[in-house]
Amino acid sequence: MAGTPNPLTCAGYPEKRTFVETQSWWTPTAGATPAGTDHGHIHIGACIPERETVTGPFTLDIRMMLHDPGLQEANTGKTKTPYVSVVMKSASIEKPQSKLYQTGWKCPTPGTCTRWGKVRVDPSIFSTDGLKETRLRFFSDVADPARRGRTTTARMTASLNFQYYVDLSPTRIVNDISDESYLRGKGWYSSPGRNLAKGGYCEADLLTVPAPNIPVSGIWSPAVKMVWHGEAGDPPVTAHEVRIDPDLHANVPGLILRRASGGYDGRIRIDTTRLTNGKHKLFLRADCNDQYRRNSTTSGILIVPFEVANGK
Repeated sequence: MAGTPNPLTCAGYPEKRTFVETQSWWTPTAGATPAGTDHGHIHIGACIPERETVTGPFTLDIRMMLHDPGLQEANTGKTKTPYVSVVMKSASIEKPQSKLYQTGWKCPTPGTCTRWGKVRVDPSIFSTDGLKETRLRFFSDVADPARRGRTTTARMTASLNFQYYVDLSPTRIVNDISDESYLRGKGWYSSPGRNLAKGGYCEADLLTVPAPNIPVSGIWSPAVKMVWHGEAGDPPVTAHEVRIDPDLHANVPGLILRRASGGYDGRIRIDTTRLTNGKHKLFLRADCNDQYRRNSTTSGILIVPFEVANGK
């Protein structure tokens, strides 16, 4: 039975949920001259009902984080604040349902700032039942260096895309979404100047769905993808990595399973007998070179929990 929900352990929600997080990074490219700008990174995460069935509106407790924000300024739209946009997506619709504004949020550098927010997701926005998608997009604008000592507004975005089954009525038509129906963590850094829509996503994906909601043992081989998304405006993936249990805030690298140049689309072999029984995190990262010669790299990161249970 559901109790008071715990937004980190995901206990107490009406359906099975998993805490999944996306990060977006903007860091100097190694070896570039002159050095690029470091705006740190932003997080967005929530206990999501990934591949679960929902029969009405549900609540998401969303965690937002700014880390080492550099020149970040609260200057998004007319509200002058970072915000989360809840976007409903099916095969025929992509529509923002709500926005969660974070007024008066100041964050020191260096440092990590955390806020929680709550949003209501109403799947009745879809005209049909079946597999649908919600996207959580966290926007934080920054003051990027420009010519003659000036600055120009650019935008960091972290986007978490997840799917769930909608079942509102036995009389409604069932129409599943048909494209990219897997967990996607996307990072974005916009072009300089006023056109904040240009910049391109860099993303890391977990194709094995649903996310593991039962313990794994022995060899676990999830399918992952860190490649060019296919849209003309998106930058190519120049490097990727897969880790287990890193804590990059504390300079803890974790277990590095794969690190290479270019993209990757395939399975990752995880020998869970090398891990302790209990909870762990799968860390997927894609790096993309900036397309506007600012000597910085944007990164999209997806972090998915899993539990190991091997016999003694």
